[in-house]
Amino acid sequence: MWVDQSVKPNTDFLRTVLSQYDSRVFAADFVNNPRQAAGHINRWVSEQTNSMIDHLFAPEDLHSLTAIVHVNALYFDGKWKHPFPPEKTRSAPFYLEGCGETRVQMMRHEKLNLPYLQGDGFQAVALPYRFVEGTSKSWFSFYLFLPDKERTVGWLREQWTAENWMKWR
Repeated sequence: MWVDQSVKPNTDFLRTVLSQYDSRVFAADFVNNPRQAAGHINRWVSEQTNSMIDHLFAPEDLHSLTAIVHVNALYFDGKWKHPFPPEKTRSAPFYLEGCGETRVQMMRHEKLNLPYLQGDGFQAVALPYRFVEGTSKSWFSFYLFLPDKERTVGWLREQWTAENWMKWR
């Protein structure tokens, strides 16, 4: 948590932040030095996420009305249960919504028996992550949804309800 230097946090508040949330409170100068404050926050986020997230705030996000910035950082460091062979990665077209395309690196895997769904207007596949240490189950999967050619990602988002998610899974 970053608190502007003009704010004097209550001692009980500081003690609670440390003991109950295992967190810290840092002083910042949002009014006179927002660039430095944003830099400190961004460095902390980068350290917490193993450099996966290195930019959360721009200096213009912080101004004279900013008193407290509470930041939480989380990243998922999962490994595929069935790693993609690097030699199968190829440049291929990625079709942009609306129009156009760009070339991107596409991972490829062959001969896997994965949970697959041919839905009404889309296809989906679940890519499992490795087993969680100490268990015999892979608790996490990446669910990839691809709308049919005549559909859009926007259309697919409209279909995304709790009821449909339970059915699709």
